[in-house]
Amino acid sequence: MIDSKQRNKKVREINLPKIEKREYFEQKNICTTCHTVYTMTSISVRVPDEIKRKMKKLNHINWSEELREAILKIINQEENKNIAEALLSNEELRKDAPSKWDSTELIRNWRDNRYGTPSD
Repeated sequence: MIDSKQRNKKVREINLPKIEKREYFEQKNICTTCHTVYTMTSISVRVPDEIKRKMKKLNHINWSEELREAILKIINQEENKNIAEALLSNEELRKDAPSKWDSTELIRNWRDNRYGTPSD
């Protein structure tokens, strides 16, 4: 196994163009450092002229960042609302059945309606 000093020495010894170096490293299974690049999608927001003028006066504010934060806030609120609704419906389903309620009658009725009554 090649330690990092030997690998760095090998890298310096190879005087190939960048593309060929990368291919050489891939062929020799030498690990290289990778950088992840995050991309962002652009969206357009239409605002009235008066608001745009006010925004220009407040040029110290990063409006893109403010809008990103507002969008994330709304997304989080909606996700939390969906979780809350799911919890409430789950609690409704978990309520105990009324006393003296027999589920076997209901199940038998469903089966009879679906498959027909059993023949004697």
